[in-house]
Amino acid sequence: MIELGNFSWVLAGLLLPGLGWVMGARWPAPVLASLVFSALAIFAGVLGFCLIGMKITLPLMAGWLGMIAIAGGCFWWRQTRFALKERGNSEENKNWWLALPAIPLVLVAIWRATQQPLSGADVDFRWNYLAELLVQTGHLDFYPPKSPDDFSHYFWADGIAPLVSSLYAWTYLATGGFDRHWTWSYCCNASHCLICFMPWVLIGAKEAAGGLPVRWVVARFFCNSLLIWVRKRD
Repeated sequence: MIELGNFSWVLAGLLLPGLGWVMGARWPAPVLASLVFSALAIFAGVLGFCLIGMKITLPLMAGWLGMIAIAGGCFWWRQTRFALKERGNSEENKNWWLALPAIPLVLVAIWRATQQPLSGADVDFRWNYLAELLVQTGHLDFYPPKSPDDFSHYFWADGIAPLVSSLYAWTYLATGGFDRHWTWSYCCNASHCLICFMPWVLIGAKEAAGGLPVRWVVARFFCNSLLIWVRKRD
């Protein structure tokens, strides 16, 4: 029962903040789009609260994401009144089968995220470690490290925007611990980003060239990343 509650917290923060906005805007692949939107909302909350000196906690982040979700729901409710006449148009859904080449990528991503969570050469001492520090201290005053005291907390000379670490931190806040296996719920890794942005890449190819061959080339390109995922590590 506790695990179900933890999963619900993680999933709510992952989907709900962006779902109303993307549904109201009628973006393609609304579920995947909401993942990206919600990830940006989590990152914006972490960054904003750190800048104004507020300690990052679960109630604070849940309240922030909840307000964004409510605002998105209101936006969707208003937009539905203007889109009723267009709902019967299914022209965009005729080529749904073009997404089939992405299914192996999705399956491999799920397998990798569940069996080898947060695997990577620099995950432990960079992205995941920064997320743990964020949850423990409630701030990012030491990042990017500039002083000797900063380096005593985070030793790596880094300055990349902590988007991925913010997503890890939300998972740990929502679950009340540092069990990395919970991160499988949204696959915070490069493959997940490829899956999320694939619909827009395909649509961009369609608009740019207006033909099937270009979209097939793009789909095959994304599937080729399977070769990276399944390679054997020494």
